[in-house]
Amino acid sequence: MSGKTIRLLQIVYGAPLKRLKINADRLVDDINKLEPQPKNLKDQKAQQKLLDDVKPVTDKALRLEKHLNDRAKLAESPQTKQQLQDAAGDVRKAAQDLVDGVNKSFADPDHADLRKPLDAIRDAVEKSRELADKTAPPAPKGLPDPVKGGAHSAPSSGPKSLHDEIVQAKDTARAIPEVAAKTPQNLPEVQDRLKDEVEQIRKKTHPEPEQWKNDVERPLANQIKAARDAARAPNNPAAKKALDDATSDLVKALDDVEAKRAPPGTGVGPSHPPASAGAPKAPPGKPKSEPQKARLADPQTKKKVNEKFKEIAPEIEKLISDPEKKEKFEQAKLKDNLQSVRADVKHHQPKKAAQHTKQAAAAAKDLAKALKDDAARPDITPEERGRLEDAAKDIEAVIPEFVAAARDAIKDDKNPEAVADLNDKIKKLNRAAERAIPKPPPAGKLPKEDWKKAKDDIQKAVDAVKRGDKAAAQKALDKAAEKAIERAIKPNPGKGLLDRDPAAGPSDELQKLWDKFKNAGNRGDPEELDKIIPEIEDAYRRLADVPNKAADNFNDAVDDLVDAINRGDPHPPIQALKDEFDKFVNDTQKDPSPEVRAAAARAADEMAPRMDDLIKKAQEAAKAPGDKKKAAEVEKAAQAAKQPANNFKNQIKPLNDNFEKAKEDMKKIADAARRGDKPAVKEGINKLDDKPVGRHFTPNRGPGVLPPEQPTGPSDELQKLFDKFKKAADRGDPNTMDKLIPEMEKEYKKAADRPKDAADALKNAVDDLVDAIKDGDCDPPIDELKDAFDRFVEDTQTDPSPEVREEAQKVADVLKPRLDDLIKKAQEAAKNPGDKNKAAEVVRAAPEFKKPLDQFKDVIKPLDDAFNKNKEEMKKAADAVRKGDKPAAQKVIDNIADKPFGRNFVPNKNGRGALPPSKPDEPCDELQKLWDKFKNAGNRADPEKMNKLIPEMEKQYNKMADKPKSAADKLKNAIDDIADAAKHGDSDIPVRALKDALDKFVKDATTDPSPEVRDAARRAADELRPAVADLVKAAEDAARNPKDPKKAAAVDAAVQKASKPVEQFKQAIKPLDDAFAKNKEEMKKAAAAAAKKDAPGTKQAIEKIADKPFGRTIAPVRGRDALPSDDPDVDELKDLFDQFAKDADKGNGKAMDDAIPKMDRAYQKVADKPKQAAEKLKAAVDDVVKAVKAGDPKPPVNRLKDAYDDFVRDNQKDPSPEIRDAAARAADEAFPHIADLIKKAEEAAKNPQDKKKAQEVEAAAQQAKRPIDAFKDKIKPLDNAWNKNKDDLKKAAEEVKKGNKPAAKKIIDQVADKPFGRNFTPNKGRGVLPPDPSVGPSDELKDLWNKFKKAANKGDAAAMEKMVPDLDKAVDKVDKATNATPIAVADKLEKAIDAVMAAQDKKDNIAPPLKLVKDALDELDQVAKSPDYDPDVRKAAQRAHDDFVPEFADFIKKAKDASSNPNDKQKARALENAVPKMKKPVKAFKAAVDPTQADDVLVNDKYGGDVKDALADLKDALRDNKPEQIKKALDNVKSKLADYNDNAHDAAKHVDDPGKKNYLDRKADDLDDLLKEIDDFNPTSSPIQIQDVIDSVPDIIDDIVCHLGSDAADDLVEGAARAANLTAFLDSVDDDDLDLGDLLGCATDLADLMRGMITDTTKVAESIGTSGEKLTDATKAALGLNSLLRDLEGDLSFEEAQTLSQQVSELRAEAKAPPPSSGGPPVPLSQATTFEDITAAVAFNIKQQCEQSENVSKTGSNVAIELSNLSISARSGDKQQMLLSAKAASAHIAAFSKEISALAAKIPGKTQQERQVQDHLIRCSQGLANYGTQLKILTSVKAASIEESKDTDESLSTIATDLGDLISQALTSMSITNTIILKAK
Repeated sequence: MSGKTIRLLQIVYGAPLKRLKINADRLVDDINKLEPQPKNLKDQKAQQKLLDDVKPVTDKALRLEKHLNDRAKLAESPQTKQQLQDAAGDVRKAAQDLVDGVNKSFADPDHADLRKPLDAIRDAVEKSRELADKTAPPAPKGLPDPVKGGAHSAPSSGPKSLHDEIVQAKDTARAIPEVAAKTPQNLPEVQDRLKDEVEQIRKKTHPEPEQWKNDVERPLANQIKAARDAARAPNNPAAKKALDDATSDLVKALDDVEAKRAPPGTGVGPSHPPASAGAPKAPPGKPKSEPQKARLADPQTKKKVNEKFKEIAPEIEKLISDPEKKEKFEQAKLKDNLQSVRADVKHHQPKKAAQHTKQAAAAAKDLAKALKDDAARPDITPEERGRLEDAAKDIEAVIPEFVAAARDAIKDDKNPEAVADLNDKIKKLNRAAERAIPKPPPAGKLPKEDWKKAKDDIQKAVDAVKRGDKAAAQKALDKAAEKAIERAIKPNPGKGLLDRDPAAGPSDELQKLWDKFKNAGNRGDPEELDKIIPEIEDAYRRLADVPNKAADNFNDAVDDLVDAINRGDPHPPIQALKDEFDKFVNDTQKDPSPEVRAAAARAADEMAPRMDDLIKKAQEAAKAPGDKKKAAEVEKAAQAAKQPANNFKNQIKPLNDNFEKAKEDMKKIADAARRGDKPAVKEGINKLDDKPVGRHFTPNRGPGVLPPEQPTGPSDELQKLFDKFKKAADRGDPNTMDKLIPEMEKEYKKAADRPKDAADALKNAVDDLVDAIKDGDCDPPIDELKDAFDRFVEDTQTDPSPEVREEAQKVADVLKPRLDDLIKKAQEAAKNPGDKNKAAEVVRAAPEFKKPLDQFKDVIKPLDDAFNKNKEEMKKAADAVRKGDKPAAQKVIDNIADKPFGRNFVPNKNGRGALPPSKPDEPCDELQKLWDKFKNAGNRADPEKMNKLIPEMEKQYNKMADKPKSAADKLKNAIDDIADAAKHGDSDIPVRALKDALDKFVKDATTDPSPEVRDAARRAADELRPAVADLVKAAEDAARNPKDPKKAAAVDAAVQKASKPVEQFKQAIKPLDDAFAKNKEEMKKAAAAAAKKDAPGTKQAIEKIADKPFGRTIAPVRGRDALPSDDPDVDELKDLFDQFAKDADKGNGKAMDDAIPKMDRAYQKVADKPKQAAEKLKAAVDDVVKAVKAGDPKPPVNRLKDAYDDFVRDNQKDPSPEIRDAAARAADEAFPHIADLIKKAEEAAKNPQDKKKAQEVEAAAQQAKRPIDAFKDKIKPLDNAWNKNKDDLKKAAEEVKKGNKPAAKKIIDQVADKPFGRNFTPNKGRGVLPPDPSVGPSDELKDLWNKFKKAANKGDAAAMEKMVPDLDKAVDKVDKATNATPIAVADKLEKAIDAVMAAQDKKDNIAPPLKLVKDALDELDQVAKSPDYDPDVRKAAQRAHDDFVPEFADFIKKAKDASSNPNDKQKARALENAVPKMKKPVKAFKAAVDPTQADDVLVNDKYGGDVKDALADLKDALRDNKPEQIKKALDNVKSKLADYNDNAHDAAKHVDDPGKKNYLDRKADDLDDLLKEIDDFNPTSSPIQIQDVIDSVPDIIDDIVCHLGSDAADDLVEGAARAANLTAFLDSVDDDDLDLGDLLGCATDLADLMRGMITDTTKVAESIGTSGEKLTDATKAALGLNSLLRDLEGDLSFEEAQTLSQQVSELRAEAKAPPPSSGGPPVPLSQATTFEDITAAVAFNIKQQCEQSENVSKTGSNVAIELSNLSISARSGDKQQMLLSAKAASAHIAAFSKEISALAAKIPGKTQQERQVQDHLIRCSQGLANYGTQLKILTSVKAASIEESKDTDESLSTIATDLGDLISQALTSMSITNTIILKAK
């Protein structure tokens, strides 16, 4: 069987295991490089060296952990999965221990010892390798396996000599008798190894096939058979003797092989040593391995695949009309054929090589013709025409050279020089083709040069518009867009440069206020305008102060650092400075103003290096506190560090000046409105509309809004509850059934009420609109009506019930035109408030609009009736269970099981079935709105409206009030579920559900808008956490001992304890509901008074409850959902304490003494933060009082609000839960007092002379500060606890000094739980703020470009000319943001290097292109020196320039040598090898400065470039023949290629297109195979063999990079090119030249590349220049190819497999299948030797076992029948029946595999025995799935073979034997499962 076919069979389970082993081997190599007891670690260089050596170990260990976890995800059994996960954990722990060991060595360099962690990591690696082997899916034993033990299982000294190969084979042969006798289970593995070893000997000796068969293969087969017989009959002396004889025959045969090959005069055989060093060596051109003869493909398969290719390739080729795609198609054909020529010559296949050479020459001519055709187009520039014509000439010139070189290499393919010459010509032809089709420029880039060209077209467009020629203008604009603009505004990943929907935050408020201002201006309302101006000013100040404050804070931090240095502080606040810098960057880059962001980014770039310099000098000064010179240097550096922040403030100051001007303009607008001057108002608004506050504000909607949760919807909850109901019925538990019915009813209402509520809300919105029109409101709530309609559509179309969705859609269709009509009439009525007729039209239209909503509710009412009916049925079921009548209960449940809730619950397009896509307003917000409406209705004496609003408020109140109660109920249910599971002995206790319910309760209740609820919830949560932990422990104990009454009693007690806080919580919040009920009565009284026209009575009733209308305080919860932050100071504290404990272990008392003050300082950093937040809030309160006393008309109330929010947010992010809880309580207590203070301060500000009001402000301030002081007192014990612990730590240090380690350890253990007097644990259930997406310069350019095009469409040339300077500025911004120009310079440099190679290829003068390289290098130097670019860009450019210069000198020398000696091939190759080195600094520069490539290591070619550089170094080393250099280069290649492979596999995982994902993964697998071969090489290996392997690597890397960046059209073009090549090849070669693996491999590649066409035919069609309709036939053919491959692979689901098995049986019964054999097999299995006899015997044994097991599996019997048929067909020579039998057997095997898997899933797995049987069944299922595919393919190979093939027969025999063994084992386990395990249940 050919290597390709073997690869096809092994690929499914080989590659991941191979990657894991390679990584493990490399990890062990790196471990061995480490010094176990490192020396001189006091020296920093030695420390750095150790760190450098340790890093690759830890990196590879973490990679190994990832590989193990990846395998665990794919594990078929829970046991295997757990083993792999444990191994991954062991590897990570070992790596961490190594890191700890290194840190420990640094701390105590005199006792550095890494032996223990190194041994631990070696053990973990070895365990991982063994486990990966053990848990791998069963491999196909009929195929050659790789050598066990991995690439480094034994030291390699290069390729073995023939003598060594023969000695090894003889040793293996001699070992087989012992293996057969003692460990027969290992016999197949050892025999596989022997076959591999014999095959290696055959490859080295090149014998005549027939002679080899007789001399070696026959003795080998005899020994294999004898060994199997001996293993089956260990006590049979005859069998043992036969094995000994066969072994002797095989050893002698191998000796004869060596004797025939030995050089004259040398001895052979066992008694002779290997030839001496002076013996003749193998010729240098001998390849590493000979390919096996390709097996004939199944004729039917060949025919089918070829037909599909012929349907695809010509059709697509005919449709490609886009010139660029046509050229790519021809280039792809050429490239594919050239790769095939190289492979054919390499594998000594002259016939194939000749055909591919012919096709390559034809493809090159076709490409040249396509280029000439393109050049002849009239619409291209002369420059482009010249390039195309030159490219065509270059290609035509190389074709004869390539053909001649190919002819020579094919004639003498073992001549290395001929092969090398051919490779040179292939590269030369490829280079010419690549020059013909240059790479497209990167998206998102617009270099200045390209912009200059585009501006020419823009000017043409302007001139055309002036002439009135719009068509010419459009054409010019299209050219400009294509050349430059579209590239710049095309979305590109990363760095805020995406053209995305703008999103921002604070500016929303400004935008709303400005909209209000405009509306007031349009209405002519000067009072409203006057009122809005200060609101705009406040909103503006809140935003504008942030960046200034951030800059001031940074400068203050700089000053604090300087002060600390001047005081001689040995620990200056460096971290605080870094934090303020980070805060400056964060705050300013989230600013909604692009002007601020841009200025801040520039400032930060200048600040960073200056800050680093300041820190460095401060550290030096801190070490020398008396050195005034160093202190002066710090002050000087501080001034430099503060300068960018000051410059930044100056740069944004004009924005504030602009706002002041804008504010004056607003006042003028108000004055104009006051005068009634509407034109002046409109003109003023239009003038300000672009920048109403003097700056741009990119909106950032919702920055502080938590992302919505993704809870399960009501339909999911209902399903869970009904499942619980059924389980309760099964176990006869009527009480639980009774309890579940009301829960289901409650959840049902959640789902069922939503569409009705949406309908009611829409009706209410209509009523509000009508009321507004009746009241003469000029601004009726039209937007609210539209929102209500949208909400109705949204809520009903996301309903889980299809009946509701369908009916709601009909209603929405009816309502839409009525909505438009109603709005139109309302707008007309609003414009004419006195026109009663128009108002009456609105009133008449309203009922017509509401009618469909009432009908909708009537239509869905039967669904509720159906549920109510089913509810009664559920009660009957519970009653039946109560009576002990389970069958009756089951019958009732079965009757309603189809639709237990009276309706279907089907997921809709949004997924879960019940989640709205948008989050509605919170109930507390709705309540506030409704209360405002109620008061307004009371003010206008509208009792109808008031009565209508009361139930709406009640409903919203219940929504709000039910949330914490519902969370409490769910927690109680989860507690009960735990108890039930424990009582019933369930192995799977729902612990996770209980913990989730507790987290949900804590989250929902502690973020409730009512502080009373929050306070009660906190008390409950404090009691619940330990109680729940106790309950979980008790439940798990009881589950393990289900019959122990004490354990059950302990669960009951724990349940009572855990339930108590929940009940207390519900009782604590019950008075709030009572208070609302009381207030509701007051609301009704107010409505009654309004009905009596009693205005005072109405007002009195409303005012009575106005303070708390809903019986509870509703306070904001801003900042309460913030996650505790990762505090570096806390990490430092923990590290210090850990080190303190380690020092105690080591007995290092001095280090312990030193650590205590460090801990104290670190503690103070942490402990001071909440106190500072409290002081800040108190200071804000005092500032308000001071302002009021000073008569300030604008006291800083907004700053007070901000300080309160900061206090809440900062403390809720504190890592200590004690701080968080205390701060939350303080915030709740302070809130009403702060609100009162603000109210009184505002009143006092309006009456500055009123001393009484000022005194009220002071009194309110004292009340507001009291909870803050209480907070500080509350957290003071934490400091006391630390001080106490600190004293204990000092005692521990003293004990260590006395030598009393145990006493010290005891003290440390006592404080270890809370060493710093407080906990440091993150809160659970808290949301994470979404990151603020930024918007970049490309958005600005895009907007300008759109405006420019609109101006062109309008024919406004003046506007176009006016916009050109703005476009210039926008382009400049894009250029700077994307570093487009520096990258363009780098591209120019690469192109110049390619131009040198082109000149060399054409034998032109190389001086001009070398000058181009020099010019481009000078441009790069200018980038490095230009102040226009970012400092990082300049640094990167300088580094690239410096690295390039020495390489350039070498390149010039090699270029001149090659040019002066045109016939010296070695010099030409040296020049070619120098190119990657030349490009390396350039690629590194591009990767460093291109933001779009920063996160994509493969696309930016950084990793690929590293591999190619390493390969170039290896080639140089091989050429120079320096062993040390070769070893170093080999190691580098292995390391770089392994890194690349890992990244390639990861990149493939993240590709959306499944076809491309498969394709890339296969290419990465190919690289893994090559890496494994490279791993076997060492410095003494043959250079030819090394070169032979590494030559393929760059092409595969290029292929991966190409396809990562390609689109569906590019993939289609390449796929079509490959199909065209294979079609031509299939038509021209004989059947015996076609390998099945080649055919199916190519078909799979093609199918994957075509996936994009199938998913988006229209888009792809446009890309290649045709229509979707014309591409349809090719798409169908591609689908057909996919279908064909699926048929060949047989990938089916369980149901499909069972159905297919049944259909196959029926078809075979109808067809003329071979007659079944009767009686026993012709030959027993123990005596069978031929495939036919073995298969017949296996079939008989399977059938017999099925019958004896009472037909445990009918599918197993079907497998036996078809194996018997296969044997009969093979014996009679009926090849057609052979194929049918194999395919039928494969279908039955697939079904049997799925049957086993399904049975395994039913095993509970509670006991060890059950888990073992389950694991065994799963492994049998896996193995069978593999064997079915092998059997089908190998039978196809056998049926298509003209002559007998021992390889194929032997493989089929082995598969049949192993298949029989596996099925026998599976049937035994199935019988045990059915008769013992499941029957007992």
